[in-house]
Amino acid sequence: MGALTKLTRDKFIPFLDTSEDSTFVGNTWKRIDLSTIFAFAMNPQSESMEYICYPNAVEEVSSNQPELPEEIALYEGNEMYDFIFKKFYDSSCVLGEQKRRLGEVSAHFC
Repeated sequence: MGALTKLTRDKFIPFLDTSEDSTFVGNTWKRIDLSTIFAFAMNPQSESMEYICYPNAVEEVSSNQPELPEEIALYEGNEMYDFIFKKFYDSSCVLGEQKRRLGEVSAHFC
């Protein structure tokens, strides 16, 4: 067996596709550079099966519900911040007066 290499957190950096190309032909992957938490979980969904060849029931994974909660330190002017903030600001859940206030808050973040 060859030499072992220690894997550190800087080797597992998440990326987002900022091109928003749904065909996945012209992807533009940008690194989420200021991530503070990166906790990937498969969240297996299982069902109990009672086979006659086993004395007890066994759990079988029927599917997975992957989850990647992430906390990101975002700074205005950072390329990833600008991308994410625009997505949030342009979303249908932020309307009228909320957008005006959100723009004011954003301008005072730095």
